[in-house]
Amino acid sequence: MVKHALLIGLNYPRDDKLRLQSSYNDLNLVEKYLITNETFDSKNITQLTDKAQPNLDLSASFFNIVKKIKELIAKTTGNDILFFYFTGHGTQIFDRNNDELDSADEAFLPSDYKKNLINDDLLFSMFQNCKANTTVLFDACHSASALDLKYTYTLSPFISINKLALGDSNNVICFSACKDQAKTFASILPSGQRNVKWYSNYTYYFIKHLANMKDKLSNKDLIDSIRNDQKKTCINKSCVSFSSKKLLPCLFLEYYDEKVYQITKNDLSTFSEKTQLLKLKKINLKQEKEINMMKNIIERYKNAFYLKDTKTIDNFNAILYSIKN
Repeated sequence: MVKHALLIGLNYPRDDKLRLQSSYNDLNLVEKYLITNETFDSKNITQLTDKAQPNLDLSASFFNIVKKIKELIAKTTGNDILFFYFTGHGTQIFDRNNDELDSADEAFLPSDYKKNLINDDLLFSMFQNCKANTTVLFDACHSASALDLKYTYTLSPFISINKLALGDSNNVICFSACKDQAKTFASILPSGQRNVKWYSNYTYYFIKHLANMKDKLSNKDLIDSIRNDQKKTCINKSCVSFSSKKLLPCLFLEYYDEKVYQITKNDLSTFSEKTQLLKLKKINLKQEKEINMMKNIIERYKNAFYLKDTKTIDNFNAILYSIKN
């Protein structure tokens, strides 16, 4: 099994209206996580940006992005892992082939966006041939249905939102920063600390959740964890779509295998029991502390009562002993 990653980030430095400050930092954060926590080999990670650089093969142009995606899909097998990440601008354009329920195609802006856009129909045509276990992360506006995957994870049962969609035979799951009609945001993070930088909010908290977990998360647990955090931080309301329901209980960046799935399912059940046990222990410890505190208060009252008329204790200390903690 080989783990491959294609990371694309654009700051649009030559356009005052579109210029971003977070995308290059996002790329470095994601790459560092993949190498440190997910055992990716740096030689299997490719970054495409719109930085001024002598190697045009690493520029995030329309041609290079499409070329690199096709190359990765062609050389990966069913046992490989493929991670695709895009951070930059997204938009919506008119749906010409009538395959969207909202009559709009989602599209992303490469470095030569004035000539070409990368729309969801093009991405669909490429990823439908993908054999590897594929995880996609879009941190861009209007990105919810960027791959036109069959299912969307909601609080209600799974729903299909696309007229055309990748079938259940593909192993593709896509995390998107926002809904098709929504925009994304960037901030100076971490707030109130040193060495702060501009990061896209969704990417920052996505990696934060993954990196801080001692045990690997399933895709579903990751989704729920991020959504719970969104209620506190007011970051983008993310969307998750996938080609097959079997991907939801899989561990993040792990391929689907029936035997592995059963083991994972048992491990997650055990992990859930351990979590519940830890919660009960914390509650018990808190109750014990409260009981000990009350015992201490009662003892002080007793001392103040029995010693108030003696010369062994002055009035001030008697008052102190009678005060509640």
